[in-house]
Amino acid sequence: MKARLITVLTGIIAIGVINCCQIANASNYLNQTDKLVGLWEHKADSAWKYIYEFQINNEQKISGIVHSYFYGLKDSESPIENIKILFPEIILQFGSPSNIEQVFVIDTVKNIMVSEIELPDQSKIKMVLHKLPSSNIDGIFSRSSQTTVYSPPVLRNDGISVGDLSENKPVKQSIDSAIFKIANKDYGIIFSLLIAHKNKLIVEEYFYNHDINTLENQSSVTKSIVALLTMAALNDNYIKGLDENINAYLDFDFSQTITIQNLLAMKAGMQIGEEAWRDSDNRLQTLLNRAIIKKPGSVLSYDNGIPNILNAILFDATNKQADQYARDRIFKKLKITDYNWDIGKQNGFPDGSGTLQLSSRAMLKIGLLLINNGKWGEELIIEAEFIHKLSERHTWYEKYKMGYGLMWWIKEIEINNKKFETIYASGSGGRFIITIPELDIVAVISGGNYMQSEHYKSWEILKPLILQIVENSKD
Repeated sequence: MKARLITVLTGIIAIGVINCCQIANASNYLNQTDKLVGLWEHKADSAWKYIYEFQINNEQKISGIVHSYFYGLKDSESPIENIKILFPEIILQFGSPSNIEQVFVIDTVKNIMVSEIELPDQSKIKMVLHKLPSSNIDGIFSRSSQTTVYSPPVLRNDGISVGDLSENKPVKQSIDSAIFKIANKDYGIIFSLLIAHKNKLIVEEYFYNHDINTLENQSSVTKSIVALLTMAALNDNYIKGLDENINAYLDFDFSQTITIQNLLAMKAGMQIGEEAWRDSDNRLQTLLNRAIIKKPGSVLSYDNGIPNILNAILFDATNKQADQYARDRIFKKLKITDYNWDIGKQNGFPDGSGTLQLSSRAMLKIGLLLINNGKWGEELIIEAEFIHKLSERHTWYEKYKMGYGLMWWIKEIEINNKKFETIYASGSGGRFIITIPELDIVAVISGGNYMQSEHYKSWEILKPLILQIVENSKD
């Protein structure tokens, strides 16, 4: 498992490597003096922490821990106040495979490579950006099969039915074209693409050394899973109703009523600020101590803290932490056995804002559960009325034809000049569980396109594929 987790981290962070090589102007970094050198080493006592050490001009060292979810300076093992970082969050890429040494530093807010840091005396030093020729990048992070030919999904003992479209020439040509364009990075960085039609998985492709066993960091897709768990708790009568005051489950008192639905619709009205709760010794209390600055239920304010409040409510209502409830209530029934929700736990509470890790097939199962109104095969997992509540529009942006339900998004996709409503979960980098009920389509995309302007870039590859699949696939 450790080796697999390391592969996940390597694959995800590889995005930065590729983006960096595209952005960097090598001529700016030929000077061999005053450079920052990084050394990565796996820490034996944790599969999810990596030690880095910087040595500056052979005099000053800084070291710390990078967490695979947070991708940045989080906890320091030795003081780093002697150096001023000019960016809020950094990603450091260690060499892999073949013990290649390389260091990349990326501003993840602007999604650009940082070439200098500022020392306390206001002098500047440059980074060693890479020791690997950029021409070798494709050889390391290319599609595993090295081909651009459609390969039908394999039937496995995981409850997913599969279909083979290799004899359907129009569909096969469309899939082959999509594979080629993904490998050519026409749609940015895509790790996986899965499409199911009428409950059969017919497209399953992996890139950049990701495969069927890779646990994909779900980012904010995690929030949508928390919402699904909340619906399950409603179905089980652990939670009495969406209009319940949350203080029925948590020991605090607000001057205004905040309901379960307010949380799920991201309309709690709480002050968001700098998200100090992430570094708090008591995240839940820090989240609950925030001021209410807007009337609950009135305005959507996307709040990363809210899923953690919901996880606390789930624990109070079910006497199980969210990861345990997910395992027993949903994952086991869907035959999802390999997952991780340990990163960022505090006092047993998993971080609901974006730390769950699932395989792409597990993501597909969640989408199939939704599109089948809560059923998995012949078994009813969650009653349809609770599934439907996830996609009820609580906020709608007419300009963008985009809405927000209960931690699930609503967006129109145009295929062959016709618009179809999608219900989907969305995570940073371009992680999506997409359902198109009218077409009986479920799609999964896991990507590494972190710039906001490129978030939906991968959707463009779905349009010609879905058109061909729907028009040409046989029942």
